[in-house]
Amino acid sequence: MNEDQRKHKREDGTVVKKRVKRAPQKDGIENLRLTTVEPLTYAQRQFFESFGRGYHIVAEGVAGSGKSYVSTYLALQELFAKRVERIIFLRSIVATRDIGFLPGSILEKSQPYWALYKDHVDELCGNGTAWDILSKKGLVEFESTSFVRGKTWNNAVVIMDEIQNHTKHELYSSLTRIGKNSRVIVCGDSKQSDLSKRDTGWEYLKVLVGKTHDLFDTVTFTNNDIVRSDFVKQIIIADGEIQ
Repeated sequence: MNEDQRKHKREDGTVVKKRVKRAPQKDGIENLRLTTVEPLTYAQRQFFESFGRGYHIVAEGVAGSGKSYVSTYLALQELFAKRVERIIFLRSIVATRDIGFLPGSILEKSQPYWALYKDHVDELCGNGTAWDILSKKGLVEFESTSFVRGKTWNNAVVIMDEIQNHTKHELYSSLTRIGKNSRVIVCGDSKQSDLSKRDTGWEYLKVLVGKTHDLFDTVTFTNNDIVRSDFVKQIIIADGEIQ
């Protein structure tokens, strides 16, 4: 018997199947399943452990080491366990060259910057529409540092990515948006800055974190933590030898 049908016994003893109407099941977080991810390297393991102990995280180091991916996974764990109410992906929108006028809304204009996080969320949930489902419910959001003034992020995990492209002002403005019951994960690679050394807020962040007490743990990713591919690992190592 189909789960949408029920048996009904008549007075003459015959049994018929009676169809029962059900409300359509709505898409939602309860229909998504988070894939289990295990740390692959020493730095990733430290990341998991420090976040699990309640620290805010500064994840710094080489490309291809899984900083953004692990950040997204740990944030989704918090969301699925209902320890937070949403995830904020925050970036400074800095173009390395003039790409002309981009039509559309702010969200559409910023699509090249948040597409990576959509890919991570979809993959980690094993569902190509996971980002869309969570986004429509306000459970995941992309924010630009250009529009954070006046906001407060309560009950959230805030992932501040590509931090090397934040100015000191953007860093300060973003960090002071953090409200109650919120966690911060800051990710960056100083070698991939689109700003001059004078303009980037990278050094300011290090000094700022150093003056706080038991707020942050810094996890440093090295060449040994590169997991993207052997190709990327060899390119990064070779680049280091040239410099």
